[in-house]
Amino acid sequence: MKDIVGHLKKEFKSQIIEVYTHNAKRIYVKIPREALVKVAEFLYKKARCRFAIASGMDTRDGLEIIYHFSDDAGSGVMINLKISVPHKDPQVESLTCLFKGAEWIEREMHELLGIKFKNHPNLVTLLLPEDWPKGVYPLRRNYKNE
Repeated sequence: MKDIVGHLKKEFKSQIIEVYTHNAKRIYVKIPREALVKVAEFLYKKARCRFAIASGMDTRDGLEIIYHFSDDAGSGVMINLKISVPHKDPQVESLTCLFKGAEWIEREMHELLGIKFKNHPNLVTLLLPEDWPKGVYPLRRNYKNE
């Protein structure tokens, strides 16, 4: 799989919203949240990319999650899948169905940003104290530290 992005475009042409090349080793591919599992599965199983980590942040337009995949055996390129979930419906399918390594980072994003990962096997508290108020997410833009 020399040109992973080319194969992604061919396989998921209607699902690719945008491709942005930050530099020769870091490419961002924006997709709808509904396409996440299929595109991630393609990167993992067909393109042989390793799931490295995911990161999330609160933006004006919604909660953004970037899933970082590394082409370790080939070009060394990082393919970063970007999805956005609306503040009013902050949910997306869990990637734990593909790799167990997604479990903890999804728990962290659930706890700190309030993103619900559907079909996650163990979406319980990981970092915050057990008496932390429900519905208060410390990495949200509207969080007020008192």
